[in-house]
Amino acid sequence: PRRNPLLRHGMRSPVLREISDAEVISRDERRRHLLWNEFYDKYGFPHYCVCPIWRSEKAGMAVTVARTAKQEPIAEPERKVFRELTNHWRNAAMLSRALKSDGARLVAGALDSALIAAVILDGFGRVVATTPAAEAIVRSGALLLAKDGKLVAAIRNDSAKLESAVHGSL
Repeated sequence: PRRNPLLRHGMRSPVLREISDAEVISRDERRRHLLWNEFYDKYGFPHYCVCPIWRSEKAGMAVTVARTAKQEPIAEPERKVFRELTNHWRNAAMLSRALKSDGARLVAGALDSALIAAVILDGFGRVVATTPAAEAIVRSGALLLAKDGKLVAAIRNDSAKLESAVHGSL
């Protein structure tokens, strides 16, 4: 943010309020600015329109449209389309975040109501949720164990088979 005025303004801009590079830096400043000279112009994408779609105290998310020098800055008709799409992108991002944080718990709850013992893993094979029945199985240590957030077989000979099955399902 200290070196990039577009990033600095994007971080301060209200959520769902788009800004363009033209609002942040003048043509004269661009000619002298290290970032535009060494990166944006060098790689052919000097024009941007950025819109924060989500922000918390620790992180944020924005969508960006980049334009080449030949395409010129984003004109108002294109900004209008961008503006109209940002809310849909925000909804998709928020749904994705909700599913990632609560999805495993919801699936575990649904499987538990069907009396199914299940262990829910993330894309890296880490345990993110279990049904109470599965938790009892893991706690007993007779068949499965949880070590460092991963599911492992209690019987050493079965570990490779379990690891292969987990890897295949991921």
